[in-house]
Amino acid sequence: MHQNTNKIYTLIDQNYDEFQRTTRECMTSMIDARTWEDRLPAPASRRNTLDGLIVFKTLSIVLSQYLARFKHAIRNHADLGDFVEDLFSWFDSWTTAVKVSPPTFDDSITLSDPKVRDLTLAELEKDINKLRLITERECGHAEKMRRPVLHTTVTEGQRQQAFVSLLEQTYDPPGILRDGGVPRHNNDCTDIRDIRIVPTHEELLCPLPPYLPVFLPTAPHHLPENSMQRHLDIQFRLLREEMIASIRQSIGEICKDLDIMWDPVAPSKRAYRTSGTNSVFFRLYTGARFAPVKAERRNFTVGVRLDAPPGAARDESAKKRAEFWEHSKGLQSGSLVALILISPRRSQVFLGTIISNATDIAESAKADAKTIQLRISFFDAEVELMGLRQHPITVNTSTYAVLVDSGIMLVALNPFLQTLQNVEPTSIPFSQIISHSGPLDSLQVGLPRYARVPGFKYNLQCLARPGQNIPNLDANNVTAVALARQQLSRSSDLDPSQVDALVDTLTREVSLIQGFTAKEILRVLFSSKIKPIVLIAFTNHALDHLLTSILDAEITTNIVRLGSRATDERISQYSLRNLEQLSGRGELDRPMRREYAIFKKIEEDMTRIVNRIQLPQLTWEDAEKFLDFHHPQHADCFREPPFWIAELFRQVTEDEKENGEWKKASKDKKASRDPEISGIYGFWKSGRDIEFIQPPSKSKGKKGDDPRVAFFDGLGFSGKIPSIPSGLRPLELLLGSHNNVWSMSLSERECLSQSWEEDMRNIAYESNLAEFEHFKERYMEACKNYEDIQDEVRRRLLSKSDLIACTTTGAAKLVSLLTSIGPKVLVVEEAGQVLEAHILASLVPSVEHLICIGDPQQLRPNLSTYSLSVESHSGRQLFKFDRSLMERLSDSGLRMSQINVQRRMRPAISHFIRTILYPKLVDHDTVHHYRPVQGMEKNVFFYSHNNAENAEADSVSKYNMFEVAMIRDLVLYFLKQGPYDGAGDIAVLCAYLGQLQKVRAALRDLKIAVSVDERDEEELERTGLADDSELGFTQVQVARHIRIGTVDTFQGQEAKIVIISLVRNSGSYEKGQGSIGFLKSPNRINVALSRAKHGLYILGNASNLRHNDTWKTVLDEMEKEDQVGHAFTIVCPRHTTPQSISKPGELPSLAPEGGCLQPCEFRLECGHVCPSMCHTDQDNHRRMKCYQPCVRITCPRAHPCPKLCSEDCGDCHFPVYDVELPCGHVTLSVPCHMIENLRAIKCEAKVWKRLPGCEHSGVMACSKDPATFVCKESCGGLTQCCSRTCSAQCHVCQKITKEKMAIGSQSSQRLVSRTDHQDHACERLLKCQHLCGLPCHSDRSCNPKCPESCRQRCGHRKCEKPCWEPCPPCMEQCEWRCPHQSCPVVCGSICSRLPCDYPCKQKLSCGHECPSVCGEPCEQQTCIVCLPSERKVDIVDFIMQRTLAEIDLSSEDVSERVIRLQCGHTFTVETLDGHCNMSEYYEVSPMGAFIATKAPPVNYQSPPACPTCRGPITALRYGRVTKRANLDLLEQNVASTMSSSLENIGVEVGDFLTNVQNVKEEAKKIPFSQPEKTPEEFDLLVERRRARLGREFEPLPHAVIHQEGRGWNKIVRDLLKLYKKAVDVARTRGPHVQAYGAALATLYRLELAEIAGDSERACDKPEPLAMEEVNKKIGQPPHKADTRFQVEGFLLSLDLRYTLAEIAQNRIEGLDKISRDETLQKALTIAQKSTASRLAARAGVYILRGKLELFRFDILEERTVLARNGLLNDARRKELSDKAQHEGIVTSTLLKIQEMTYMRSRPAASMDELKEERMWFVQNCRERANKYVKEYSTLADTSLRRRDIVKAFGFSHRGHFYNCENGHTFVIGECGGAMEEARCPECRAPVGGSGHNLYGSNTRAMEFEEISGRQGSQTSPWAWARGA
Repeated sequence: MHQNTNKIYTLIDQNYDEFQRTTRECMTSMIDARTWEDRLPAPASRRNTLDGLIVFKTLSIVLSQYLARFKHAIRNHADLGDFVEDLFSWFDSWTTAVKVSPPTFDDSITLSDPKVRDLTLAELEKDINKLRLITERECGHAEKMRRPVLHTTVTEGQRQQAFVSLLEQTYDPPGILRDGGVPRHNNDCTDIRDIRIVPTHEELLCPLPPYLPVFLPTAPHHLPENSMQRHLDIQFRLLREEMIASIRQSIGEICKDLDIMWDPVAPSKRAYRTSGTNSVFFRLYTGARFAPVKAERRNFTVGVRLDAPPGAARDESAKKRAEFWEHSKGLQSGSLVALILISPRRSQVFLGTIISNATDIAESAKADAKTIQLRISFFDAEVELMGLRQHPITVNTSTYAVLVDSGIMLVALNPFLQTLQNVEPTSIPFSQIISHSGPLDSLQVGLPRYARVPGFKYNLQCLARPGQNIPNLDANNVTAVALARQQLSRSSDLDPSQVDALVDTLTREVSLIQGFTAKEILRVLFSSKIKPIVLIAFTNHALDHLLTSILDAEITTNIVRLGSRATDERISQYSLRNLEQLSGRGELDRPMRREYAIFKKIEEDMTRIVNRIQLPQLTWEDAEKFLDFHHPQHADCFREPPFWIAELFRQVTEDEKENGEWKKASKDKKASRDPEISGIYGFWKSGRDIEFIQPPSKSKGKKGDDPRVAFFDGLGFSGKIPSIPSGLRPLELLLGSHNNVWSMSLSERECLSQSWEEDMRNIAYESNLAEFEHFKERYMEACKNYEDIQDEVRRRLLSKSDLIACTTTGAAKLVSLLTSIGPKVLVVEEAGQVLEAHILASLVPSVEHLICIGDPQQLRPNLSTYSLSVESHSGRQLFKFDRSLMERLSDSGLRMSQINVQRRMRPAISHFIRTILYPKLVDHDTVHHYRPVQGMEKNVFFYSHNNAENAEADSVSKYNMFEVAMIRDLVLYFLKQGPYDGAGDIAVLCAYLGQLQKVRAALRDLKIAVSVDERDEEELERTGLADDSELGFTQVQVARHIRIGTVDTFQGQEAKIVIISLVRNSGSYEKGQGSIGFLKSPNRINVALSRAKHGLYILGNASNLRHNDTWKTVLDEMEKEDQVGHAFTIVCPRHTTPQSISKPGELPSLAPEGGCLQPCEFRLECGHVCPSMCHTDQDNHRRMKCYQPCVRITCPRAHPCPKLCSEDCGDCHFPVYDVELPCGHVTLSVPCHMIENLRAIKCEAKVWKRLPGCEHSGVMACSKDPATFVCKESCGGLTQCCSRTCSAQCHVCQKITKEKMAIGSQSSQRLVSRTDHQDHACERLLKCQHLCGLPCHSDRSCNPKCPESCRQRCGHRKCEKPCWEPCPPCMEQCEWRCPHQSCPVVCGSICSRLPCDYPCKQKLSCGHECPSVCGEPCEQQTCIVCLPSERKVDIVDFIMQRTLAEIDLSSEDVSERVIRLQCGHTFTVETLDGHCNMSEYYEVSPMGAFIATKAPPVNYQSPPACPTCRGPITALRYGRVTKRANLDLLEQNVASTMSSSLENIGVEVGDFLTNVQNVKEEAKKIPFSQPEKTPEEFDLLVERRRARLGREFEPLPHAVIHQEGRGWNKIVRDLLKLYKKAVDVARTRGPHVQAYGAALATLYRLELAEIAGDSERACDKPEPLAMEEVNKKIGQPPHKADTRFQVEGFLLSLDLRYTLAEIAQNRIEGLDKISRDETLQKALTIAQKSTASRLAARAGVYILRGKLELFRFDILEERTVLARNGLLNDARRKELSDKAQHEGIVTSTLLKIQEMTYMRSRPAASMDELKEERMWFVQNCRERANKYVKEYSTLADTSLRRRDIVKAFGFSHRGHFYNCENGHTFVIGECGGAMEEARCPECRAPVGGSGHNLYGSNTRAMEFEEISGRQGSQTSPWAWARGA
C-alpha cells in the first residue's frame, strides 16, 4: 500500500508543473463560476458530485503528503509557495460565499446547520493554515540556501541600481504623460496646481492605484531632479494621499458590500473597521435626506438629516442625547464626509465638510430621538441644487443615501495642501538645502541673511551671569565666534553642549538642535532686535509649555498666541482674539463694519432667495395664486366649497382658534416632515371632510350619539349624510377642469396635491435659479472681502509683536497673513514630530533663519496611512513620508547640534538611553541628588510575567487585564506615598489604545481623578474604543491625580513616577515567542524609557522582548543591576520591612495605607500614641489629629475641658447658674468665661418698649435696641389713592416713606410721618362686576382687560377665556323649562318667557320637599330642614329682615320660596326679584305677578351679583336680566378688541405712507405685460368674486390683476396685508349679533304659529303683527357698539385702496374697475342704519373721492388713447377740460347737499352746539372734499396747459422737465443738467443739484418730456438726460 502511494506522489513530482497548471485552471474556473458543477454536456450519471469540502480537503492532504515525502519540493519548484497561497485565496473566497445570506456559491454545505457548517469550515481552515506554515518554513530554508550565492555576487550599488531599474520599468506617470495619454481619472493631473484637493467621484471609485511619486533622489519623476518644484510635487501628492486614503478605502469597502449584497445597510451598523496593511475605521450613518439649504457662517451649506446611531444617541432622555453629541468625536466640525447616493446598480459620491458644531447637532438631537441634523458645505454644485430642490434621496430599500465619516479633519490638512499647491517654488527659502538630493555633509551652510548685514552683532550679554560681561558676537568673524563659545562657557549658566548648540544656531541659516529648548535662543534674538519671530509646534501642549517658560524667564511679554485651543489659562490671555478686543477701534474699523454689513445684507438676500426656492412653508395664499393661474376651476372649488363643507370648516377653524389645533401623530418620518398648508387647502388635503362623514366605530358610542346626524339636521339635510368619495383615478383625469376637488377620494387628493406642490416648487426653483447663482457669487465675494479686511487688521496687530506662536496647522491657515508680516525667523519646536510638508507650508519667503528643535531619534510624525510610513516595508523603500525634515536633513549629513547634559532622569534611568542611543549623554549634578523612590526597594524595575495578552484581531484594541490590575494597585500605592500625590506626579503609559481604555476604566472605579491627553481621547473616539458613558470626561481638579496616555502622546512630557504597560505577552517565557508589535521601534523605546524622573516601572514579558536588539540591550543592563524579576519588592518607609508583590490584590492587602500591616505606634506631641495602622506621613504626624479626651486644665476655676485632645481648649464654657445681670433680670446660666464681663451678655427677658420710628410699642428682648425692631402693627394711615385706612404693616410704610424722603428733603427725623403707603389692590368694580385688581390708583382708569374668568356660563358649558376677550354665546336650547312653560330661544339669547312662581314639588335627595320655585334645578338647592341651627341665622329676606329659620316652608307664596345661588348664599325669591330689578324686564300685575315681557332698559346693564359676596347670579329665573347684561359685556369686549386692532393697523399704515412716494416710483419702473385672460374671462372672474365677497356687510375685494407679475405684487404686498387687516376688522361681528338673530328668528316663527292658531288674531298680514310682538318679547336691542369700528374699518380700507389707486396712476391699463363706489355705498348704508351721522358724513366724503379717482383714471385713459392715436387736438383738449370742470361743479353741489343732510341729522339745543357741529363737518369733511374739487380744476387745466407750457419753452432737445419729491414740476434750462441748488416754490423741498448731478429725491417729469417729444424735440446728447 505504501509503495503504491509513493508511486502516485512520484508521478506528481515528475509531472508537477502540469499538475499545478491543470489544478490552477480548474480551480480558477470553478471559483469564478461560483459552482463545482461540470458545465460540459454529459449524462446525469456521469456528472460529478463535488463539493467544497471534498475539493479543499483533497488538495490540502495531497499537498501536505507531497511536501512530507519530498523534502526538496520547494527548492525544486520555486512557485509551489505561490500555489499554496492561491489555494488559501480560493478557500477564503469559497468560505465567504457560502456564509453570506443568501449564499452566492452553489454548494451542498449551504444546506447544513450554520453551527455544523462553521465548525467544519474551521477544522478545514486549520489544515490549510498548517499547509501554509509548512510552505513558509520550507521557503525560508530554500531562500537561506540560495542567499550565499547571491551575497557573493551582488553589491549594494548593484542592488540599488536594480531597484531603480525596477522602478523605471514599473513607473506609471501622472495624467496625460501615461502611455496613450489617458489619465487614470478626471482628477489625475500632471501639474499639482490642477488637482482638486478633495477627490472627485470618479477618482474615489477608480480601480487603478493612484499616482504616488517615490521619494528617492534617483527614482523616476516627471520633474527635474534637485528642483523645489519636484520636491513640492512629491510632498503634495503624498500628503494628499495621507488625507484621502482612508475615505477612499472606506468607500471601497461599502462598494464591495453593495456589489455582493446590493441591499440597504442595516441601521444598526454604526461603524466599520477594515483589515489589512492600511486598516481603517469609519462611521456610517443611514437614512440621509436633505434639509433646507442656508447661507450662514460665511458659507453656503446644505442641511442633511441622518438616522441617529444606536445606543446613547437614541436615549429616551433628550438631555443625555444632547450630551452624547456634545462630547462625541464623530461628525466633528471641519471633518470631511462622503454622501453616497445609492440606487439600483448605481452609486454617486459627493464630498463635503461639516459646518455644524457639536452644539448644533446636540440641539437637533433634543428635538428627535431618532434623527439628527447637521449642515454640510459640499464641493459639488450638483448637490447644492439637489438640496435646493429638496430632492428625495432616501426613498425605499433600493434607493437611499448614507453618510460616511472617516474622521478626516479637512480643516487641519487642507491649509497645508493649498499652500503646497499654490506656492511659487522659487519663493521657498533654503531650497538649495531642502531640495538637494545628495549628501549634505559637504554643503556649506551660511549665516542667516540678517546676520550678514554689515555692522550686525548678536547681543550675548543677556545670557551673562550677574556681574559678568560677554561682548556682542559678530557672526561674520570666525575668531569672534570661537571666542564667544569660550566666554559663554565661562560667564553664562549654559553647559558646553548648550553653548555649542546656541552658537551653531546663530551662525547657520538652517539649524538642527537635538534636545534643547528655544528659550535662550529667543532671548538672544529678541535682545538683538530680531522680530517678529514665528514659533510653531506640533501640539498645543508643547507650544504653551514653551510660551510659559518664556514668560517665566521674563524674555518678553509681547506675545500673540494664534488659535483657540490653548491648554493653559495664562497663555489664553495672549490670544489674538483678546488682542483684537483690547486694541479698540482703529482706522479700519469703519471699513470692516461696512464690509460686514454688505456681507450680512447679501446673506439675507441669499436666505430670501433660498427660502423662495425651497418654499419651506407653503401657505394657502401660495396655493391659491398658483391655482388661479394654472387651474382656475379648481381654485374656484376651494373658494366656493359645498355648503356643508364650508360650515364644517368654519366650526373646525373656530374650535382650533379656541382650543388649539390637534395634529395626528404619524410613524412615517417623511409625512411628519412635510410642511402642512393651512386653511381650506389643508382641510381638503388632510380629508377632514371625509373623516367627518365616516360612520363612527361601535366603540365610540350608541347610534343616537352620532355627531353627523345632529350636524346635518341643523343644516336642513333631514337626516341625509353625503356619500364618502371613493376612486383611484389617474392624475391626468384629476387635473381636468370638470372635476370637483371635493368629490375626490383621500388617495386622489394626495396624488393631486403632491403634483401641485411639486409644480409649485419647480416653478419657484426655475424662476429663482439664475438669481440664486448671481447672489451666491456675490455672497462668496463679500465673504472674501470681509476676510481680507480682517486679515489686514490682524496683520497690523501682529506686525507689532515680538513672538507669534501657533501650531503647524495654525501657521498653514494663516500663511498669507504671515507672508504679509514678513517674519525673519521660524522656530520649529518638536521638529522631529512635524511632517516636512507642514514646515514647507510655513516657510514664507521672508524667513531668513530656520531653527528646528527636537529629537529625530524619538517618535516620528503620526500617519494614518501605514503604507507611507517608515515602519512598513513599502514605505521604508519608497516613501518614508513620516520622516521629518529634521531627520531627513540629519540623515543626509547636515550637522545637528546635540545637548549631551540631561536634567530629568536619575542616573539609573538615563543609563539605558545612554547605552542604546546617546553614548555622550551626561547627567547633570541635580539628578544625582534625587531621593530613592519611597515605598519601593528599586528605583527602576522590570516586572516580567507570563500572563498572556487579551488579543483581538485589530491591533489597536490589544490589552492585558493582568497588567491593568497590577497598575491599579501600583497607582493607589504610589498616591498614598507623600512625595507623589501632586498633580501629574504619576504617569501610566500604555503601548496600545486598548490598554489605555482598560486602565482608564479601572482607575475610574477607584474614583481617582484621571487626566487623559486630548490626542489619546480623540484617537479612542476615532477607533470606537471609548465608552459612551466616558465621552467628554474632563480633568477633575483635585489634590491628587495622575496622567494616563500612550507612549506616543507622552513625548516631551515627564513625571516623577512612570509606569509602563507593554501589553504584549505570549503567555510563555520561551525566548523569541510572540510578536511585540509597536514595541520593536527604537524611537518608541527611547520615548518610553526617558519620561521618568525618579522611578521607572515596566510591566511585560522580558523573554518575548529579547529577540529585539534594543530591548535585549536594555534588559541585559537591567539584569546586571538586579532590576528584572517576577515580583515587585515594596519597603515600608517606617519599618523598612521588604515584601514581595507578584500578583494583583497583594499590594492593597499588604500595604492598605501605603505602609505595612504593623501598628504605627508613633508618639504624638500630646503624649498619646498614633492609633492608626502603619501609614506614610512625611510631616512627622504634624497633621495627625489626636481624638483622645483632653486632659488639660486651663480654667482659673479649675473646670475640666470637654473637648478632644487635638482641639484648642479656648474659653471655659462650664455653666454658672442663676446669675443676676446688670439690668436686674436673672438669667438661667452663664458660661464661666463670661462671669467677669456680664455686660456682654444679652438679656433675653421680654419687655415692652416704645418704638422711636412710630407711635407704636413692641414686645422684645431686654437687650434689643428698639430702633432695630420691626414694627408689625397695622399702619392705620390714610392712603392717598382712595383715602382708606392702610392695613399694611407699619414698618413697610415707614420704609417707603423714608426712601421718598431721602430722595426729596433728606429728612433725618427719627419719628417717621408715614405719608406714603404700600400699594393695595383697587377695589372698584368694573362693568363686568369683577374687581379692578390693579394697584389702587387715582390718576388713571381701571383695568381695561379684566383677567378674571369669563362670566359666560350655563348648563351646557363654561367659557375658559379671560373676561375681556370676546366669546360666542351658547347656541344650545335654553335649559330654563318647567312643567308650566319653557324658554323658546337659544341659551345665549335673552330669555323670552315669564318666571314661574309655583313652588317646586320635587323631592331633594334627603327626602324633603324642594324649598325653591318651579324651574330652578333642585340639585343646586339647600334643604332648610336638614341645615344645622347655626346655618339658619343668615338673613335671607332683606325686606322683612327674616332669617332662614323664619321661612314658612308650608306656604306656597313666592315670598316663602328661596333660591340658593352658585356662591352658596340663599335668599328669598322676592328679595332676589327686587335685587335684580325684574320689574324693568317684565310687566307686573297689581298683585305682583309677572304677566308679560317688556323691552328692557336700552342703556348699559351691569350683571347682577350676590348681595353678600358679589358672586355671579346664575339662577335660571333671572336669565332675562343676566343674559341682557352679559350680552352688553360681550358687545363691549368686541368693541374694545376692534378699537385696539384699528389702533395697531393705524400705526402700520402711517409707517407705510411715509414711504409711499418711493413705492410710487417703483411702480413706474414695472414693465408692462399682456393680460393672461381675455376681457370676457376677466369679467367672469370679477362677477364671481363680487358674488362671493360682495355680501351686505363686507367690503369688496380689491381686484388687482396679476398680469404684470411679481413686480406689482412686490411693491403693493405690504399695502395689501394692511388692507386685509382692515377688512378683517370691518367683517368682525360680535357674538351678540348671533344671539340677536337666533332669538329673532325663533320668536318670529313661534309668533307666526301662534297667530295662525288664534282665530281672534288671524289676519291677512300676520308678518308685521308677528314682528311687533317679537320686538316686545326679544328684550334685546340691535347691536350698535361695534358698528362704529366696522365703519372705521370700511373707511380705513378705502384709504388704503385709494393709496393703491395713487400708486397705480401710471398703470391705467391694469387698473381694477370693480372697486368703484359699491363699498362706499355699503359703508354709508351701515352708518345710516346705525344712526351714526358723523360716520355717514365721512362715508359720503369717501364717495366723493371715489368718484374723483374713477373720473381721474377714466379721463387720463381717454386722453392717453387720443394721444396715442394722434387725435388729441385742441378741440378734444377743450372737451376734456369742460368735462373735468363739470364734474367739479357736480362734486361741489353734492358736498353742499351732504352738509345740509348732516346738519339736519344733528339737532342742536343751542347756537354753540350748532357751531360745534358745523366746525366738525368743516374739519373732517369739507376740507378734504374741497381738495377733491380742486383736483377737478387741476385736471381741467392739465388737459390744456401742459402742451402750451412745453411749446412756450421751445427746447430743441429733451431732458429739461423734473418733479420735486412731492410731485411739483420744475424746469432746468440750457443743457438740462443740474448746476444749482434751490427750493421748490410750492413745498420748499430741495430741487436741482450740482455738477450735472440731480438730487436723489428729484425725478424726471415724463408727461412733459413725452409732450416735448411729440412736438419735435430731439433726444438729448448729454449723459444726464438719458431716458428722457
